Amino acid sequence: MRYFLIYLTANDMFSLSIDYLNIKNLIQYNAFEKKFEKNSETKITIKLILVMSLVKKLNFLQRKELYKLIDLIQQNSHIFDLQQVILKGNIGRDFSSVYCALNYLKNYLYPNPDDIVLIRNRSAYGAFKNGWFSDYINVLNHPKNNDVAIVGNTINIYARDQNKKICPHIQTYLYAAKWRDLDLLLAKNIFPGLKAKSNHEAIKYGELKLSDIFLNTFAKKIMALCPQNLKVSKNLTLQQINELNQENNKDNLNLQISLKDIKSNNDYVANLPFKYKFPQYRRNINALCNRISFALKSCLFNYQKNFKLSKNEKNIISKISEFDE
Repeated sequence: MRYFLIYLTANDMFSLSIDYLNIKNLIQYNAFEKKFEKNSETKITIKLILVMSLVKKLNFLQRKELYKLIDLIQQNSHIFDLQQVILKGNIGRDFSSVYCALNYLKNYLYPNPDDIVLIRNRSAYGAFKNGWFSDYINVLNHPKNNDVAIVGNTINIYARDQNKKICPHIQTYLYAAKWRDLDLLLAKNIFPGLKAKSNHEAIKYGELKLSDIFLNTFAKKIMALCPQNLKVSKNLTLQQINELNQENNKDNLNLQISLKDIKSNNDYVANLPFKYKFPQYRRNINALCNRISFALKSCLFNYQKNFKLSKNEKNIISKISEFDE
């Protein structure tokens, strides 16, 4: 079994310093429950694909920061095996980014059906704990979860503009799946959200549709780390939610199914490996110092001297024009 990480970002902000904080934390905390030493013969490396949506042309600082990020990842090759950095247009937002990464994965890395892919964007701040990959692996590999297609960080029960209709869906700032289920989307040419031009369209035609496809088209189930143990099927009703909440420990919010959006509620997500746009993560003094230091070091970074090429001696950065506006 192999493990893949697809990291999604965009250059809509002046700097890539939040991406730096995220990559730094992924390196700082162990991905798996067992820690592997740098020179260990049994170590597990995560194959990483980084995709950036170009909202605008890369500015000088962003370009230098991107090279510095690549250098940081390559310096930690005992953790990450960087496969490709893909630059693409902004049509389709994160969903076209995932689509590009999955196609690269399929055409060049030849994943096995049971290989696990973790997909996260810049808004999934962290990691905040050891075993950040294992938490999702354990759910997908549990014998009772063979019918589960994707596991996310959080599930939202309702959706905006759905008139309070039950519409359970994985919130796609972070989710994981086995390759066999992701490959179904490519094989049947039904990957959602590829034409989204706004956040609203990305949620409606991407995030909601992704869960809908697995629930209704493929008759699979979805889960998340929060709420725990909730296996959602296409027939989930409000009555079932109320009954489950009655059965579960009311003092443990991780077991309670909230009818509100909980992804930013620290009472629910405090113990999760990642948090959605947790403000203190990027605003505390230490974080601000790290971000400023990263920007300064990036400006001074001599990428022509230090920048490495991929193992096949091709430039590790590729540009895809399919989703240009």
